[in-house]
Amino acid sequence: MKRKIVAGFIAILCLIALPAFLEHYLALMTGRVKNLVIIQRRWDLVALSIIGFLLFLIPLRYRHKTDWSSFGIYTAFIVSLFVEMYGIPLTLYLTSGLGSTTQTPAYIFEFTALGIYFGLNLWMLIGLGITALGAFIVSIGWYQLYTSEEKLVTSGVYAYSRHPQYIGISLIVIGWFIGWPTLLTTLMLPILLFVYYRAALKEEEEVKKEVEGYEEYMNEVPRFI
Repeated sequence: MKRKIVAGFIAILCLIALPAFLEHYLALMTGRVKNLVIIQRRWDLVALSIIGFLLFLIPLRYRHKTDWSSFGIYTAFIVSLFVEMYGIPLTLYLTSGLGSTTQTPAYIFEFTALGIYFGLNLWMLIGLGITALGAFIVSIGWYQLYTSEEKLVTSGVYAYSRHPQYIGISLIVIGWFIGWPTLLTTLMLPILLFVYYRAALKEEEEVKKEVEGYEEYMNEVPRFI
């Protein structure tokens, strides 16, 4: 009952915020944006970002005997995202002639790092917050599994979800999508979420055969939330 109330509250917040997000989304997608900070051809940042976020696949591999091919869409999402963010803004090149010049929400956080000026508006900060939450969930889930001597971990984050690390990975990509949507990530996001949903179903069937007590655990703890 509590989960339904929380889910309903979140759904209402999303509906209220949807018009503002669509304005942010369309402004970035059309490329007709005033005062937008565009970073190009910083392949060092591209490489560091891709490597950093691909490391989150390691905990998932540690937990399950999963075929790496199921992580291909995540890799493609991360590569295309950071190539556009710091390398070549392909979406902006392709759509720059569409629509009228738009003002995105003002930057509310600005800083300089590695000699580059970064400006973040409200939606970019929200996206980073969601991404950070996802990274935290993945890290906590991995730590619990790595330090536990039990074959079946049911405490901590695993007391609330059977697949907290998949939730974490999903939050990472959703957060980046909210902050910096592109044509490719728009297409890949629903595919990625579906792939991990299918992977969770497959792994549950495998673990049920290998781990005693897992079926009882399934009856007590929801798949995701």
